[in-house]
Amino acid sequence: MIFIVPFHVKKERGAVFPDEFSGAYVNCYVGASDYKEAVKRCIEELKVDGMVVEKVMEPIYSMDISQWHQHILDQWPDYVNQLPNQDKFESEIGKGEVVYGPFGAY
Repeated sequence: MIFIVPFHVKKERGAVFPDEFSGAYVNCYVGASDYKEAVKRCIEELKVDGMVVEKVMEPIYSMDISQWHQHILDQWPDYVNQLPNQDKFESEIGKGEVVYGPFGAY
């Protein structure tokens, strides 16, 4: 099962988003057995990438991995070419990676 966990994050040194921004909203996509594991894994990855979690947003959604392509067409049509395609998404999730959606930075 793929969980879609939305976060409000602040930036620390070396964060993956540009210096002119101090925070962002981002959806994290991760394979996990339940939402608690999903949240934990996402928080760990956000920390590695230089972000501090301000808040885990709600609701947390789930989807089947096969729905990725349609999901990004529906949710992020302007970013389809910047996000992983279906094969790349499945590969990254299969390796235990957390995949970030677009950052709504401020």
